[in-house]
Amino acid sequence: AKASASRLVRGPAPTLACDAAAPHLTVGNGTVTDSRTGLMWQQCTDGLSGAGCATGTATTYATYATALARAAAVNADSAGAGRGFSDWRVPNRNELASLVNRACEAPAIQRTPFPGTPSLSFWSSSPA
Repeated sequence: AKASASRLVRGPAPTLACDAAAPHLTVGNGTVTDSRTGLMWQQCTDGLSGAGCATGTATTYATYATALARAAAVNADSAGAGRGFSDWRVPNRNELASLVNRACEAPAIQRTPFPGTPSLSFWSSSPA
């Protein structure tokens, strides 16, 4: 094992329970806006809808090309699936990682703004 240095801190430990509201995430019209990153996310995993994202089955894509095609299809239906927007895209790995809450597991995401999120791998636009 490699020896490591330490730096101590005092004050309340930051905690964000998995089922709590996250102050930087604002839910509205089937979307979640992150005030820290300025990104807007679809609230439900693709294929899920309704209250608590409990209707349907999460859609998985075998290739990156099919994930890109889904983004194009959503953008073509901006009044419906696009929630009034036509510039949805597959996020890069850093954007996707910004949603991770390491205090949570299966899935490692805030459940209140992103209900019904399945424990699946998600595509990113970053290579490898």
